[in-house]
Amino acid sequence: MVIKLDKPRNTTQYLLTANSFRLKSRKILSSKKETPYNNFGSNLQNIEPKIRVLYEADNEYKLVSLDQEGAEAKIVAYLCKKGNYRKLFENNIKPHSFTALHIFTEQLKAKYHTPSNIDIAINTEIDKLQSLPFCKELFKLIKDSDNWPGKERYYFIGKKVRHASAYGMRENKYRMSLLEESEGSIAISKKEAEFHLSTDRKLFPEISQWQLETEKTIRSKKELRNLFGFPFKFTSFLDDAAIRNGLSFVPQSTVATLTNIAFSEMQEYIEDNDRNWHLLNNDHDSILGETPEEEAGDYIKVMKKLIEEKEFTSPVDGVKFHMTAEVKVGYNWASMSVDNPLGLKEINE
Repeated sequence: MVIKLDKPRNTTQYLLTANSFRLKSRKILSSKKETPYNNFGSNLQNIEPKIRVLYEADNEYKLVSLDQEGAEAKIVAYLCKKGNYRKLFENNIKPHSFTALHIFTEQLKAKYHTPSNIDIAINTEIDKLQSLPFCKELFKLIKDSDNWPGKERYYFIGKKVRHASAYGMRENKYRMSLLEESEGSIAISKKEAEFHLSTDRKLFPEISQWQLETEKTIRSKKELRNLFGFPFKFTSFLDDAAIRNGLSFVPQSTVATLTNIAFSEMQEYIEDNDRNWHLLNNDHDSILGETPEEEAGDYIKVMKKLIEEKEFTSPVDGVKFHMTAEVKVGYNWASMSVDNPLGLKEINE
């Protein structure tokens, strides 16, 4: 039987990574060079924002994306002793935006209509930032920079600084990571990289303390467990690279496990309740699906519950916390903008 589709399709193959429980994505049959289908599908987890506009919902459907807010950064905040980092989450401030604000202060002044307000924000205590009348507008500007050219993607760079700082990357490794993940569009000097990372260390000194404690645990117990209790054992020689990989295990694997569990539970719900909903992509800390237009609200309620109902406990001070989900809805996979009015728009549910 031949099924005629109204639009072209892409697909992928998921594999489990042993050291973080994240799923990786690749072409199907990519190693079978003797077959006519060796280029079938692609990696669907590293699609550039400008390319995502090509991925559209089926006719009379909507795309729905739910992302873990803060994701690995939030886990790190609760692995650390309470400090500025955790205060960001307690006050509903996106850490990537906050980091970008402090690193790209002068560049943002050139983009913002009232540059003096940026100085005010920089010098305001974290728990009072949200009370500034221009705070929401300023952080929206930073978030929107993800759609700007190369080195002006301050939000994206802020996110990369967060990962580099948390996982002990040095300047050159951070530079290369930024270059690779931006597909060559963001190239910075070693001096710039040093400034980014040193600024971050001053903002969040508690992260360095957590890293030291984690290294002690790795060397003494040869094991770490994520916040679901799932273990990773260290059996190789513990050089600097092994320690840096170890730093990422608890945050990455906790986020990945939450995504994997929610994805599986949602598929079970769809099948048990005979819903015409389609799960499309597991992207480490986010899940993309599509639903009939009139059922998007129902889909969001179910998926949000599956993500947000899981309770975690900080191993440092016993504080209980939950992950929250950011919801976006639209007709193609790219963000909504003036040039892409049918893209994903963030909504409050």
